[in-house]
Amino acid sequence: MRLETRGSVLALDVGTTKSVAVLARPRLGGGVDVLTLVETPTGGGLREGVIVNFEATLVALRRLGEMVREQFDGQPSEVRATISGNHIDSVDGSGAIAIRRGEVAPGEVAKVLNSARTVPLPSDRQLLHALVQEFQLDEIGGIVDPIGMNGRRLSVRVHLVTGGKTPTQNLVKAVRHAGFDLTMLMAQGLASAHAVLTEEEKQLGVILLDLGGGTTDVVVVTGGAVRLVRAIALGGEHLSHEVAIGLRAPLSEAETIKCQWGAASYQWVSPHEVIEVHPIGDRPVRHLARQRLVDLVHPFAEHLLGEAYEMVKVSGLEGEIGAGVVLTGGMAKLNGLVDLAEEIFGMPARLGIPYFGGVDSRWEDPAYAAVCGLLYDWGGVPLDRPRFSLGDWFLRALGFFSEEKR
Repeated sequence: MRLETRGSVLALDVGTTKSVAVLARPRLGGGVDVLTLVETPTGGGLREGVIVNFEATLVALRRLGEMVREQFDGQPSEVRATISGNHIDSVDGSGAIAIRRGEVAPGEVAKVLNSARTVPLPSDRQLLHALVQEFQLDEIGGIVDPIGMNGRRLSVRVHLVTGGKTPTQNLVKAVRHAGFDLTMLMAQGLASAHAVLTEEEKQLGVILLDLGGGTTDVVVVTGGAVRLVRAIALGGEHLSHEVAIGLRAPLSEAETIKCQWGAASYQWVSPHEVIEVHPIGDRPVRHLARQRLVDLVHPFAEHLLGEAYEMVKVSGLEGEIGAGVVLTGGMAKLNGLVDLAEEIFGMPARLGIPYFGGVDSRWEDPAYAAVCGLLYDWGGVPLDRPRFSLGDWFLRALGFFSEEKR
């Protein structure tokens, strides 16, 4: 007998190598219960986080829907999805209004947030999020919630996250054509940050790297507020390709070897270790020193982490990072990558693992960080973890889905 999905949310992480869906339901008293997690290969539908084959993407999304419907009846109350790609960017913005009656009312908070949102964007950009950094009353800054406070002028500083209009619209179209009533789109790096960062890290200053199949999402949070959201068009799929070429092996074999034996540092490998490589076609099996694999993996990992470091350095935020670096996503599990990140960034690093409420330990895997993070700001404080930062409650109010449905 299939269960009912009424009152549930469906989270979709549409990735370059695989797509994942999680169905969850709010729990009385806060938090959520995860009902199921299903996944399927994306089948070449996306490259570097962007749809390049619409039909293949539809096939993968429809397969996810079928897998969920095999277990549950009805439609979820909400459908949320991630978006990635190096078209994701972010900038600071601000807004200000006069307070009419001397006391800040909820309507005035909404008005000042809307003024911060209505900044002119290039015609090829789409606003995804407007994240509150702080409110200010007259000359007093650092205010978290100004409602009920007295003052003459209310200001807000926000961080605007945007995406390319074409890739954003194509993803929305694919999800909806696959039969999902999409209600929210969230930048993948933000979703992963929700899932794996602690409150203390956000306050002290932290860099999140979500290393996926086709992209690496970079998020910087300081003082509890998001300061940078961008993506690099490099990920685990690119590394698999490098391994396939270097070892002259099929891509599927290279992926398996990378996951089982790959390492970003020679310290993880003994000089005497040997790996077995099944080459292309009917050629005989070869045996190579595992260090040969590190010769391929280390330079790629070093280059990728170096690009992320330069991105943070150019932003001017490097000096505000007190907690270090958190690595998540499927590629983050690569042996020695956390150690290499500590070396390149010159600060502590750790592996970020999402928490799904103890339903199945197999799901508590860095590869599922983004889809787990989509469950946040829904049903109270999901997964019994603290809220992310100021003003997450207005993500939907300031998102473009409200504009589309008017």
